[in-house]
Amino acid sequence: MALLPGKRPKHEKISDPAAYAARDGKGAFQVTAQWNPWGDAAAHYTTTSHFGQTGRTKWHNNCGPTAVSNLLCMYRAKYLGQKSGTELARAMYADTARYGTSRLYFINSTSPFHGTSDFRAGGFILHSFQRLLGVTPKIRPRRLTPENAIASLEAGAALYLMLLHHPEYGSHHLIGYGMKKLERPSTGEVRYFLQVADGHAAMPRYLDMADFEKTLSIYYEVIFPV
Repeated sequence: MALLPGKRPKHEKISDPAAYAARDGKGAFQVTAQWNPWGDAAAHYTTTSHFGQTGRTKWHNNCGPTAVSNLLCMYRAKYLGQKSGTELARAMYADTARYGTSRLYFINSTSPFHGTSDFRAGGFILHSFQRLLGVTPKIRPRRLTPENAIASLEAGAALYLMLLHHPEYGSHHLIGYGMKKLERPSTGEVRYFLQVADGHAAMPRYLDMADFEKTLSIYYEVIFPV
């Protein structure tokens, strides 16, 4: 098992997993199972168009505080029944990003030293929820596999993903909140795709779980008290 993924030709980010999986021309895929405990509570605010600047502050390499802010919005929608509009989301983001920089969870810079620490992201999530919503989630690191991701989703968790040298996203933080299992009827081949708020598009996107089969990729499982 490698710590980093091997080189692979880049493709566009995935919005239609069935079409993506069928590109090899060997037959169509069908969705045979799906896990989506977050439903329409998922939030898809982005690093640039939504959170690229707040007040006089421009934010750079800000996928970490964007992911935390999307998760804050998701919690409010699912557990409090309160949708977060853009104005509130931006206010929570600005607070979260400023707090992150003050504690060095996040470095707002375009220099080689920038972004959100993988090792400290769990603390960033925890303290952001405690400060803004008075909630203490349970957070633990897990290896990113289809089995672990499905178990987390079945427990009602969200996945705080930390990608490293990913072929589409490079090094990037984002939120996983659903899974689709696809099968090719003609061959029985099975593929898994993780549904994500990637911080780049204001819509659901997907990660091909095959990209993580031979690499050690870690996510934080975030479970909220009910």
